[in-house]
Amino acid sequence: MKRASNHRWPLLFVAFFATSAAAFADTVAGTVTYENKTYDETGFTGTNSLPVRSADVEVVRGDDVTLGSGETASDGTYSIVIPDQGAQTIYLRVYARQDNASVNVVVMDNSTDDQIYTATTVPAIQDTSAPIAGLDLAITIASGAAPAFNIFDMGVWNFEYTATVDVPLASPLPQLTIYWESGSVNGTYYSRAQDAIFLLGKVSDTDEYDDDIVLHEIGHFMAVNFSQDDSPGGYHTITGQYDLRLAWSEGWAHFWSCAVRRFAGLALYPLPETIIDTFGSSASAFEIETPSFAGQTYMATNEVAVAAVLWDISDDTAGEGGFDNLFKGDDEIWIVFDNEIPGLSQISIEDFFTGWQNQVVPADVTATVIVFADRFIIYAADLSEPNDSTAAATTLLDATPITTNTFYPAGDEDWFKITAGVGDKAQFETTNLGDGCDTFLTLYDTNGTTVLASNDDRSASDVSSSLEYDFTVAGDYYVKVEAYSGVLQIAEFGYYDLSYTTVPNASPTISATSASPSSGTAPFTVSFSATTGDSDGSIVRYEWDFDGDGNYDYQSRDSGNVSYTYSVAGVY
Repeated sequence: MKRASNHRWPLLFVAFFATSAAAFADTVAGTVTYENKTYDETGFTGTNSLPVRSADVEVVRGDDVTLGSGETASDGTYSIVIPDQGAQTIYLRVYARQDNASVNVVVMDNSTDDQIYTATTVPAIQDTSAPIAGLDLAITIASGAAPAFNIFDMGVWNFEYTATVDVPLASPLPQLTIYWESGSVNGTYYSRAQDAIFLLGKVSDTDEYDDDIVLHEIGHFMAVNFSQDDSPGGYHTITGQYDLRLAWSEGWAHFWSCAVRRFAGLALYPLPETIIDTFGSSASAFEIETPSFAGQTYMATNEVAVAAVLWDISDDTAGEGGFDNLFKGDDEIWIVFDNEIPGLSQISIEDFFTGWQNQVVPADVTATVIVFADRFIIYAADLSEPNDSTAAATTLLDATPITTNTFYPAGDEDWFKITAGVGDKAQFETTNLGDGCDTFLTLYDTNGTTVLASNDDRSASDVSSSLEYDFTVAGDYYVKVEAYSGVLQIAEFGYYDLSYTTVPNASPTISATSASPSSGTAPFTVSFSATTGDSDGSIVRYEWDFDGDGNYDYQSRDSGNVSYTYSVAGVY
């Protein structure tokens, strides 16, 4: 059922020229179909017959000489001219392969053998001197080849849809290579290194008829070959919060799967906004319209939220939910994807939004901000703006957080002013970070220029910021919050809450004291020591009253250990 075509092309050309002198007779015509599996949110529901479209086909003589070749049309039909050689044993061979100006897809078994899937009719004696009609081929699941042709059809749909948004269609097209074989546990994923897709073939979870999943992986292929994808990869779920770049990559692939199926039509895909993955006799599903798990699928760091906003931009249900007033074309999304994003770095939905602003009118930008905000992707100035300097600083009150401060536009700095008293011990912190936000917090003196303290990350695993400071002079101090901008920067936007809390200063403790020796004859030198602690900071001063008169005779910032000589006899 499979053949490695790279070893056969020279033979095909030789056979063609060897017979070119013969008089060409009529045509061989017929229809090629494959057995498809239908499905819904519950799993597979049955089978039907679909045309094998845009596939390479050839009429082959019994001794394996190719008499003529062509490709199937959109309805699976073909018509191939062959030479008049009288009565001959011939058969039709169809490949899960096409490489022309419109489609470039190949489906093979594995990356070691690289054998292209084929299917053939049963060889039969035909009169090649007359037209041959009805040389049809119905590829069944039982034959083992139908799954490969379903995968191939996903590639065809992909490029047919691409032709509607990428005008003119890129030339030459990159080859979409997909590997699948029954029983394989290698999948399902797109390999950037091999620029190929690998699909599961194991019995418990085989993906050759999971069209939604196949098209999702093709979405990754499209991002790498037509745009740019910087995803670090790794484990992810549809409800999780992850790296901005991962969320964009997976969200784009979800959207692409839905968009291609929307293009293919409701007759084939009545629920294009839903992504279904079958598992034997069951299935799992989620949709990007509402979207599913709305209480968890939010922010720019969630893949379903990313897919949902792209879908809302392009769907035809403007006004839904009271927030979606956009009905833009898929081609407008493609322009950003194909023209604005390539060449940038750390690609995320931030880059899509910035590119989108360059392509649409201001009213559509406003409508997009509203659509994004429904998924808590907040790309707009916050209510404290403008507060980009000490002169415009927003007053921050003790124990009164200011919420949902945004870094927008890129490079935005947020300044705040607090009033501190002598001896105030204050804590400043950013919390509830959203959209991949990474804060850097700086406390300035009353002049607004002298740095008193700063903090980037609260911990190695927490990019929020926190710092404490003990004020020794009363006055108005300034706090600046900005996005981290170092070499590891990913997010330029994002949002956070900021709080300032005066922390009560707990008294230091003295757990033990000692005097040695404790008695003697004057003049008498005694060594004093103390064991101390401070639960919320450090000891700032040690004081000793050697004669008990209520006045401290000794002070030190460093230690509670000291020696003192008594010159007058007495009890102290």
